[in-house]
This record gives sequence, C-alpha cells and structure tokens, in this order.
Amino acid sequence: MRNFRKGRLSVARADRSAIHSGGGTILGSKNPGFALVIALSLMAFIVLLLFSVSVMVGVEISTAEKQKYRILARQNALLGVQVAMGDTQVALGLDTRVTATAARRDSDPYDGDDLDETTGALIVDGLDRDRQQWTGVWDAARDAEGYPMTTFRHWLVSGFSNDHVFVEADTDTGSTPFQNPLEILPGPNPVTVGLEEIASRGGFAFWVGDEGVKAKVNLSSSPVVSDSSSPSRFGVGAVDGFDWFDSNQLTEVGRVLNQPSWNLLAIRTGGQGAVDSVAQRFHDVTPYSYGVFANTIDGGLKKDLTTALFDTTDFPIGQVFGPLADLANPLEDVGGPDWDQVRSWVNTSTNSEGALLPREETQTQAGISPLIAAFQIYMVPGWRVVDGLVKLDLYAMPAVVLWNPYNVPIGASDYVVEAASIVPKGVSWDIDDAYIEKIWQGLAYSLSLDENPAGLTTDSGGSLHIGSVSFDTQEEWDHFFNDPAQFRLEGVELEPGEAVVFTPTSPIQEYDLLDPQATLSPGFRPGFAFRIPLTGRDFAYDEDLHDDNPDTYPFTYQLVVKLINNALGLQLYKDSVAPGNLLQTMVRMGNGPEWDLNSGYVQLQRAPGTGPITDLSYGAGFKLVHNYVVNLPFWNSSGARSLPDSYKWLAHFNPRAAHHGPIPVVFEKGNKGTQVNKVSPNPTFSGNFLRGDISNHMQQGFNIAADDQSVSVGSDNNYRSVLFQVSPERGELHSLGQLSQASLFRSPDENTDFKLYDAYDYARFGNQLPAYAIGNGRASPMIPLDQTEVNWTTRYQYTNPNMNFLGVHHDYSYKLNEGLWDRYFFSTLEVEGGGYEPGFDRYVLKESLSPPATMDEVAGNLMIDGPFNVNSTSVDAWKALLASYYYEDVIRSDGTTEVADLVDPESPLLRVDRPVGDAFDSGSENYYSDSAYDGYRVLLPDEIDTLAEKIVEEIKLRGPFASMAEFVNRSPNLDHTNRLAGESVDDFRLQGLLSRAIEKAELNDELRSPGTQTSYSGVPDLIPEVEEGDRSEDLPGWLSQFDLLARLGSVLTTRSDTFRVRAYGEVTDPLTGAKVSTAVCEAVMQRLPEFVDSVGNDPEDDLDSLNPFNESFGRRFVVVDLRWLEDLEI
Repeated sequence: MRNFRKGRLSVARADRSAIHSGGGTILGSKNPGFALVIALSLMAFIVLLLFSVSVMVGVEISTAEKQKYRILARQNALLGVQVAMGDTQVALGLDTRVTATAARRDSDPYDGDDLDETTGALIVDGLDRDRQQWTGVWDAARDAEGYPMTTFRHWLVSGFSNDHVFVEADTDTGSTPFQNPLEILPGPNPVTVGLEEIASRGGFAFWVGDEGVKAKVNLSSSPVVSDSSSPSRFGVGAVDGFDWFDSNQLTEVGRVLNQPSWNLLAIRTGGQGAVDSVAQRFHDVTPYSYGVFANTIDGGLKKDLTTALFDTTDFPIGQVFGPLADLANPLEDVGGPDWDQVRSWVNTSTNSEGALLPREETQTQAGISPLIAAFQIYMVPGWRVVDGLVKLDLYAMPAVVLWNPYNVPIGASDYVVEAASIVPKGVSWDIDDAYIEKIWQGLAYSLSLDENPAGLTTDSGGSLHIGSVSFDTQEEWDHFFNDPAQFRLEGVELEPGEAVVFTPTSPIQEYDLLDPQATLSPGFRPGFAFRIPLTGRDFAYDEDLHDDNPDTYPFTYQLVVKLINNALGLQLYKDSVAPGNLLQTMVRMGNGPEWDLNSGYVQLQRAPGTGPITDLSYGAGFKLVHNYVVNLPFWNSSGARSLPDSYKWLAHFNPRAAHHGPIPVVFEKGNKGTQVNKVSPNPTFSGNFLRGDISNHMQQGFNIAADDQSVSVGSDNNYRSVLFQVSPERGELHSLGQLSQASLFRSPDENTDFKLYDAYDYARFGNQLPAYAIGNGRASPMIPLDQTEVNWTTRYQYTNPNMNFLGVHHDYSYKLNEGLWDRYFFSTLEVEGGGYEPGFDRYVLKESLSPPATMDEVAGNLMIDGPFNVNSTSVDAWKALLASYYYEDVIRSDGTTEVADLVDPESPLLRVDRPVGDAFDSGSENYYSDSAYDGYRVLLPDEIDTLAEKIVEEIKLRGPFASMAEFVNRSPNLDHTNRLAGESVDDFRLQGLLSRAIEKAELNDELRSPGTQTSYSGVPDLIPEVEEGDRSEDLPGWLSQFDLLARLGSVLTTRSDTFRVRAYGEVTDPLTGAKVSTAVCEAVMQRLPEFVDSVGNDPEDDLDSLNPFNESFGRRFVVVDLRWLEDLEI
C-alpha cells in the first residue's frame, strides 16, 4: 500500500511540472470540470483501496478465528482420545480381561443372512444397528467349581453418564438412546456413540474399536513361503470382495504401514472397487495388531516352553495336572503326565539315517514303538509215529502284525512278542512286587479222547485226558502260573505307515520249551507251524488199526482251549530276549467262565512229516485285530456273539499306548460274565475266538497285499497308514496344538511307587484316552458329561469282588488343555550369533535377549504380530484365518513338493509337518482312499466359507471365552439353559467349539459310510451320544479340531491388545451454542508387556508381587499411531 501511494504522488508532481511549463495552472485552465473529475476518481479509488484492505483484514481475522476453532476442535478430539485411553487402560490393563464386539449377542445366530455381501452391511438380530460394533470388556475368572466364567464390565464408548451401570443389553434394539447421539463412523456398518459436552467449549466423543478381532493384512513382505507348517499370514484373499487380492500382493502388502497405505495398495491394485471393498470390510481386516502373551484366566504372562524344554533346567516340575486332593490312597489317583515326559517327547529325534529307535515309556520318557496291529494263534492236533510209539502233538500257527504309525521309519530292531493269559487283578488280589511276573500264565490247550476208543481203556471210563500244552515245561496243563508263548522277530525295519505280518519261517519247526523263542519272519504263510509235544501219554502203534485208513488213528478227540477268566494278554519287548524293554502290554481282563472252545469229537489226523499243515478242518484258536476294522465275531461260553459294530479307535482310544486294558464299566452290574460277553472288554482290539474249520478264518481281518507281507491298516487296501510324527524341530514347534502328536500318560514305572500291577488294580491304562489328546475337545464315553473325571471306587458297584476296581479316570483331553493353553506357549526362540531369534516369523522380539533365558522372562520381551481373538464374530476374519495357508507349498517326507495353486488357492492343514501321501480330495475321495490314511486335509474356499459361518454361530452361542482352554474344551458345566432351542441339552458338553462347528459344516461326510458307523454298545454307564459316530473319525483325511489348533493355535488369544480409537471433537459458539468447528482423528493404542509403573515391577512378576498401582492398572497402553481424518476418509 505504501509503494502504491508513493507512485501516485510522483505522478502528480510530474503532472504539475508539465502544467507550469505550459504557462498555466489548474485554476487558470480552460477545462475546470476535468480537475473535479480527476479529484473524484482519485477519492473513489482511495475508498476502494480502503475497502479492499478492510476486506483482506477481515478475511485474515476470519481465517485466524476458524483456525482457532479448528485447533480447539482438535484439542477436544484429543481429549476424547485421552479419555478413551484412560477408560481402556482401566478396563483392559489387567491380564484377566477379555474382549468381544456386541455382535456376539446375536439373538438368532442361525440366521445366515445377516451380511449383505454386496454392500458389506451387517444386521445382527436383536441389536441396535449402530451399536453392534461396540467393543465390550468382560472380567475373566473361575467359578466356585473352578470352571472359567466371564462377567460383563464395560462398553468402550462415550456418551454414558458417570453413574451409568453398564450391562450387555445396552446394545440391544430399543435400548435407551443417547441424549446427544453422534454417528462417529459412517458407512455400511455405522457406529453411533454419545457426545460428551465440555462447558462453554463444545464436546467430544469416542469409540474404541477392537483390532484383534480382525484379520491383519500386512504380515509378510516375503515371497510365497514354501512351508505349510506355520501360519505366516492371514489368507486375506478369502475375504468377501477381496478378489483383487491374490498371490501377487504378498510382497506388496508387507509395505503397508497404516490405513492410508492399505487404501493406496487397494486402489493401485484393484481400483475404486478395491477401495470400496476395504471400506466395507473395515470391521473385518486391519493393518494394526500386536499381542501380549498373557494368561487371561489366572493373570500374569505365559511361560515359554521352548527355552524351558530345550535350553535350561528351569522347566516346569511335577505334572501337567495333578491328582485329586481328597483321596486317602495316593494310588487311587496318580494324576496326569510328568513334565519330564513332555520334555522327552519334544527332544525326540531320528538317528543319522532318519529313523526312530524304539524305547520304553516311563513316567519321565515318552515311548516310541511299532504297534501290534494284530495277533493270532491257531492250534491243530496231530499224531506221528516215533520209535514205534504214537506221539500226540499240537501244531501252533502264530501270526503277528507290526505297524509303524509314524511318518519316519522305525530303524532295525529285535522284538519279542509274548502271548498268555493274565490274572484279572482287583482289590482282593494281593500280589506284591516280588510276584508281579506271576500275573502272566500260559496259553492252555487240552486234548481229550472220547469214551473207550478202540484199543484203549480207562480206569474209570468216560473221557480220557491224554495230553495238554501250556508253552512251558510244566507237567499239568492247568498249572496256575505258567510261562507265556514267545515269538521272536529279528532285525525288523518298518517304513512310514507300513504294517508287516510275521509268521513261522519253516513249514514245521520244533518249539523248544526250554528256550521258547520261536522266530517269525516277514510274510504270511498259512499252515507253517511250530510243533509242540503234548505232555501226558504215548500209545503203542498198532498197524492193524490202520488197515482201513492209514492217515487216521481210530479214536476221536476233542480240542479245548482254556483261557482262564477271558484274560488273554500280549506283550511286546524290544531286544532279542524277554524281558527286555517293555514297549506294549495289552490285557483283556474278563469276568466270564473259562473259554471252552470245543471242536467236537472228530478223528485225529496224522500230521505231515515236513509240513506245512494243510488240513485245518478241526482246529481252534483266536485272533486279536486292532479296532481299525469292524469288530470280528467274539464267541462266548454259550456260543453267542454280540458285539457293537465298531469303536471310535482314534477319537476315544489311543493305539500308541504302552498299556492297553479293559473298560471297568464292562464288568459293572449284572451277574458274573454278563457284561464281558456283550462287548470286547479291551477297546483296543476286536477279539475272534474260533473253532472247527479254521481255514476260512486265518486271514480274516488280515488284508494282505500281493507281496504276501504288507497288511492293510484301515479299510480294504490301505497299505500305508501314517497317523503320527515325532516332535517338530525347535523353531517349528510353535503351537501347543502340535502336542496333540505326543502320547502322554502317567505310565506305570517300576522305579516309582506306581508299578505295572497297580495299573491292573486301578484300571489305569493309556489306551483309554484319545489318540490325539491335546487340542481334542470331545467327551469320553466313560465319564459323565457334566464331569471331568470318574471315580471307579464310588460310582460303580461290582458284583464280582475281583473286579472291584479302584481309582480315578480323568478326562485327559480336558485337563491337559486346562493345564497348558493359558499358562504356556512355544516362543520358537533359537540361538543365533550369541542371541535369540524366533523361528516363527510372527513372533517379534522387543529387545535383545541373551541366552539362556528363563521360561518366565521370555514373554516380557516377545509379542505376536497379528494375533487373532477367538471371540471374534467376523465371518470374514475367520475366513482369512482359516485360509492362512493359501499359496503355501507342501513338502512331503520324501522331499518332493506339492506346489501351491496360485490361481485357485486352497489351505492345507497338515496332520504331520511332512506328510507321506497326497491331499485328501473331499470332492471325489472317501473312506477307502489311500489319502484318508497317509495324506492330509485341505480346505477349499467354499469349505472355508461354511466353516467360518459355523464357527461364528458357535461363538455367539457359547462365548465370550475367559480362557483359551475354555475355547478349546467342551463345557461340562453348560447345558442349553438360557440358550437357543437349536442346540440339544448336551451339545456344549459333548465337544469343543471347533469340533462342533466342523460337524455342523459337514466337512467330513465323505469319510462317513454305513460301514464306518459306530453305535451304542448297550453297556450301562457308557454314554450313548459319545459312542455313536464313525470309526473313521480323526483319520489324517478327517478334519479335526486339533488339526486347526496345531496349525493356527500359535496366534490365537481370547483378548485383544490393539485398539483403534475414533475420536471426535467439536467447538460451539459460547453465545449461540451453534457448532463452529469439528475434528476427527484416529489413534492406535497398543498394550505392552510392561506394567504402567515399569520401575516398580518387571513384566514377568507374579500378580501377588505387584505394587498397588500396577495391581489396579496392569500393563501399559501407548499410542503408536495418530492421524487426522479428512472429510472423504470420514
């Protein structure tokens, strides 16, 4: 302005000079009106200038005023962030808090039409649409009986008065509206909260969104990872509307840091449609989320089993779960497995040739062994002439099937198989340590003549007992304690999943009673036999009696099998001489009469000189076949056969157990022998006692391949069944669910007070728990559904005092899950360069940690990248979790690779880390397919969709969960009371959530068939609903709950630690009350392992050692991201 004025003044002076030089002045001008015009113009121009200046000043003043209001609005919004952070710190700082959104309160969880897949709009039945994404907080604790429970605490939103008592129903349709409602999050799934006024300044509002219930999108910046054993990322492409996200984005997504960069990736990849899909799935996916390894049910940080079990002597002591406390006799309940046994399993490795070597199971050592899949022994009597005398013999034809159920070979080893009767031991038997070996008795076969055979007389007439055999040197066949039959298997090597049958090597071999270790070799050779001389009488050979038929002796006989009390037993030893290392004991303690399997009086056959035995018309014997087949006929004393079709041989029983025994309830109630004649007392085996023509029975249950030695373990022609693996390598053991592969049991141990005969006394056998116990949430058929153990002593009254079993039988799955899932985790830390590095790429070290670290301190220095809160009710988030193995290759045990399909992805969920066979195709394969037994399961996109929907349905029915163990386990304390009519009374008691969801999704229907169905045995006190099902349950091709937990359990939690605050601030005119400015921001809050007062306590400190401040406020929340939102983003 000043320069402008100077310019005008100089022009005026110049004009005046010019005028004077012309000899005149203005006054003396000849045009006096012109001067007036000029003057007026100048004055108008000056006025215009003054007006312009005033306008400019006004604009600047107005801009400054607006800027001031904007700053005040932002200050109010930041105040909202601070209040939200304070509320969150108070509500969620403690470990014993869990979170979920209001959507879990769906009044009709069966309604599958809640989500509009086109718009992304979610309508939850019974909820206010603007409140269904509110974040709720629940206290986690235990009830009076020790079961997990939750108590509602808080909704993390603004707008309620200070004296408001929060209830879950605050979100329901028709709930009291806010006085000043504010839609803080618009869009297809809006969020409305209440505005909180600031006197004479405006107000603020906030909503705290739970990021842990969403799928994190930016987990991997690496190319496709060729390892399907751990979940490196969420399968974001499985989210509805995310078709634009495929394998090409796996490297790009790692560069996403926040919401703007996530939006940028979307628009660059899929255009505006992709950006719209991101907006529609705001409540399902997130670029933010880290988690703390916290124990939500007991408080404190979880303890690290990686460093504890691999590195140091600082590992858990005692047992995973202990015995009941109120029993006078400690042998009545010995509790669960020792931690030493767990440590033994995780440190199990193969030898230099990649093979396992057998070892005995003890209380401190996990056992490794091939399994006896089948055993049989048939007897045929015969006679021969030796030195003019007729010698009577029994010809024994044994067969043993050994099976390697592991995905690696079992190296060359020698074994001894023993077969005998075993004394049924109850409380009335008093056999001490020195006589434990006397529990075993011989297999007794007896041969009798009919009345007065030609050429023979008896002193008293009637039947003449002429000989017997008991596989030892005792003279009398019925001697009470005799030695068992022994068969030797030498140099046995078994490939993964292979089962091989062993029979006598030569057609006829002598069985040396002084050294009874007859050798069997691979191959099935019917009629190859061991000749065993009968003790008793020899007869003079009379040629005259043979004139008509030189191959028969002219008297008839009866062959009787004597097995006292139906007590057949098998034992498998490692080493060439028994007793060596006892690998497996299998007993069938019965209460019935002696098994007199009479073949009837027939002519005695002359045995061939060199064999093999070809005439099998009049033999007798028995076989035991593992219950992977339909039960074989089992003869009782009256000739009747009554058995259930099958057992759930994996879902309820453990084929790898070191000690296999009967179910005590079989002997409970009824008269002597009643129950034992109804079912096979030992659920591991199907028994088959046969007499008469045995030629049609010798191969029954033995499906033998063309090589005459491989045996099918499974259905018709499945010659390779791979069920288990050894422990993964240290860096690959990331989930407690992988412990499902460990056979853990409080085993009898001769070096402790709990010995083998105590197992018989107290009916404690390892076969009576699931094959995959940890991560399994199913009920046991032997335990009432509303309980987690059964006391044989107090529950049942046995009519035979010899069967009066004592002791406690635990729901092993329930109690192992309870003891592990909330207290421990695997950090996967490996020592590298003098420090630690996690083997699992989603575990992030906060700072340097030097070895050796204690199991207590690791969790204070480690966090999870992208944890997933199992209380999530986002179907799309669950889809992304289940699709975690999209684009992942599968590496087989032989080193070959199944390359992932990058166009039509599927999610492999491996039973073992390096499978032997191929993927089970649920669309075209069934129970009889090889991949059902040696392969693995994959989830296809449509299966993922269905399963995610059913999981969310179950969460709405059962949640929220106070602990991971509660999520994994069945709920013995819950029936359908106050639940929806769509569930039966016992649905929650029968199985865990994931197991039930899999069942509802019908994902295993291809492995069901009429031939696989199991039915109620009819035995009182066995649970019908539990016994019913399918024998095929838990085969490798069967998707089970523990499969999901083994592959995904390492990232699951019941609470969230990352929250996104949407805060709003406004300023009002103090005079008019009109709104003059608004501001919206988003802040990301992250909970850390450190306490609020980090000086007063270390992260790993126990709760009872916390100072009052940390005891009240817990672990610290910090703001890790803050951004102001523009109108378009809002």
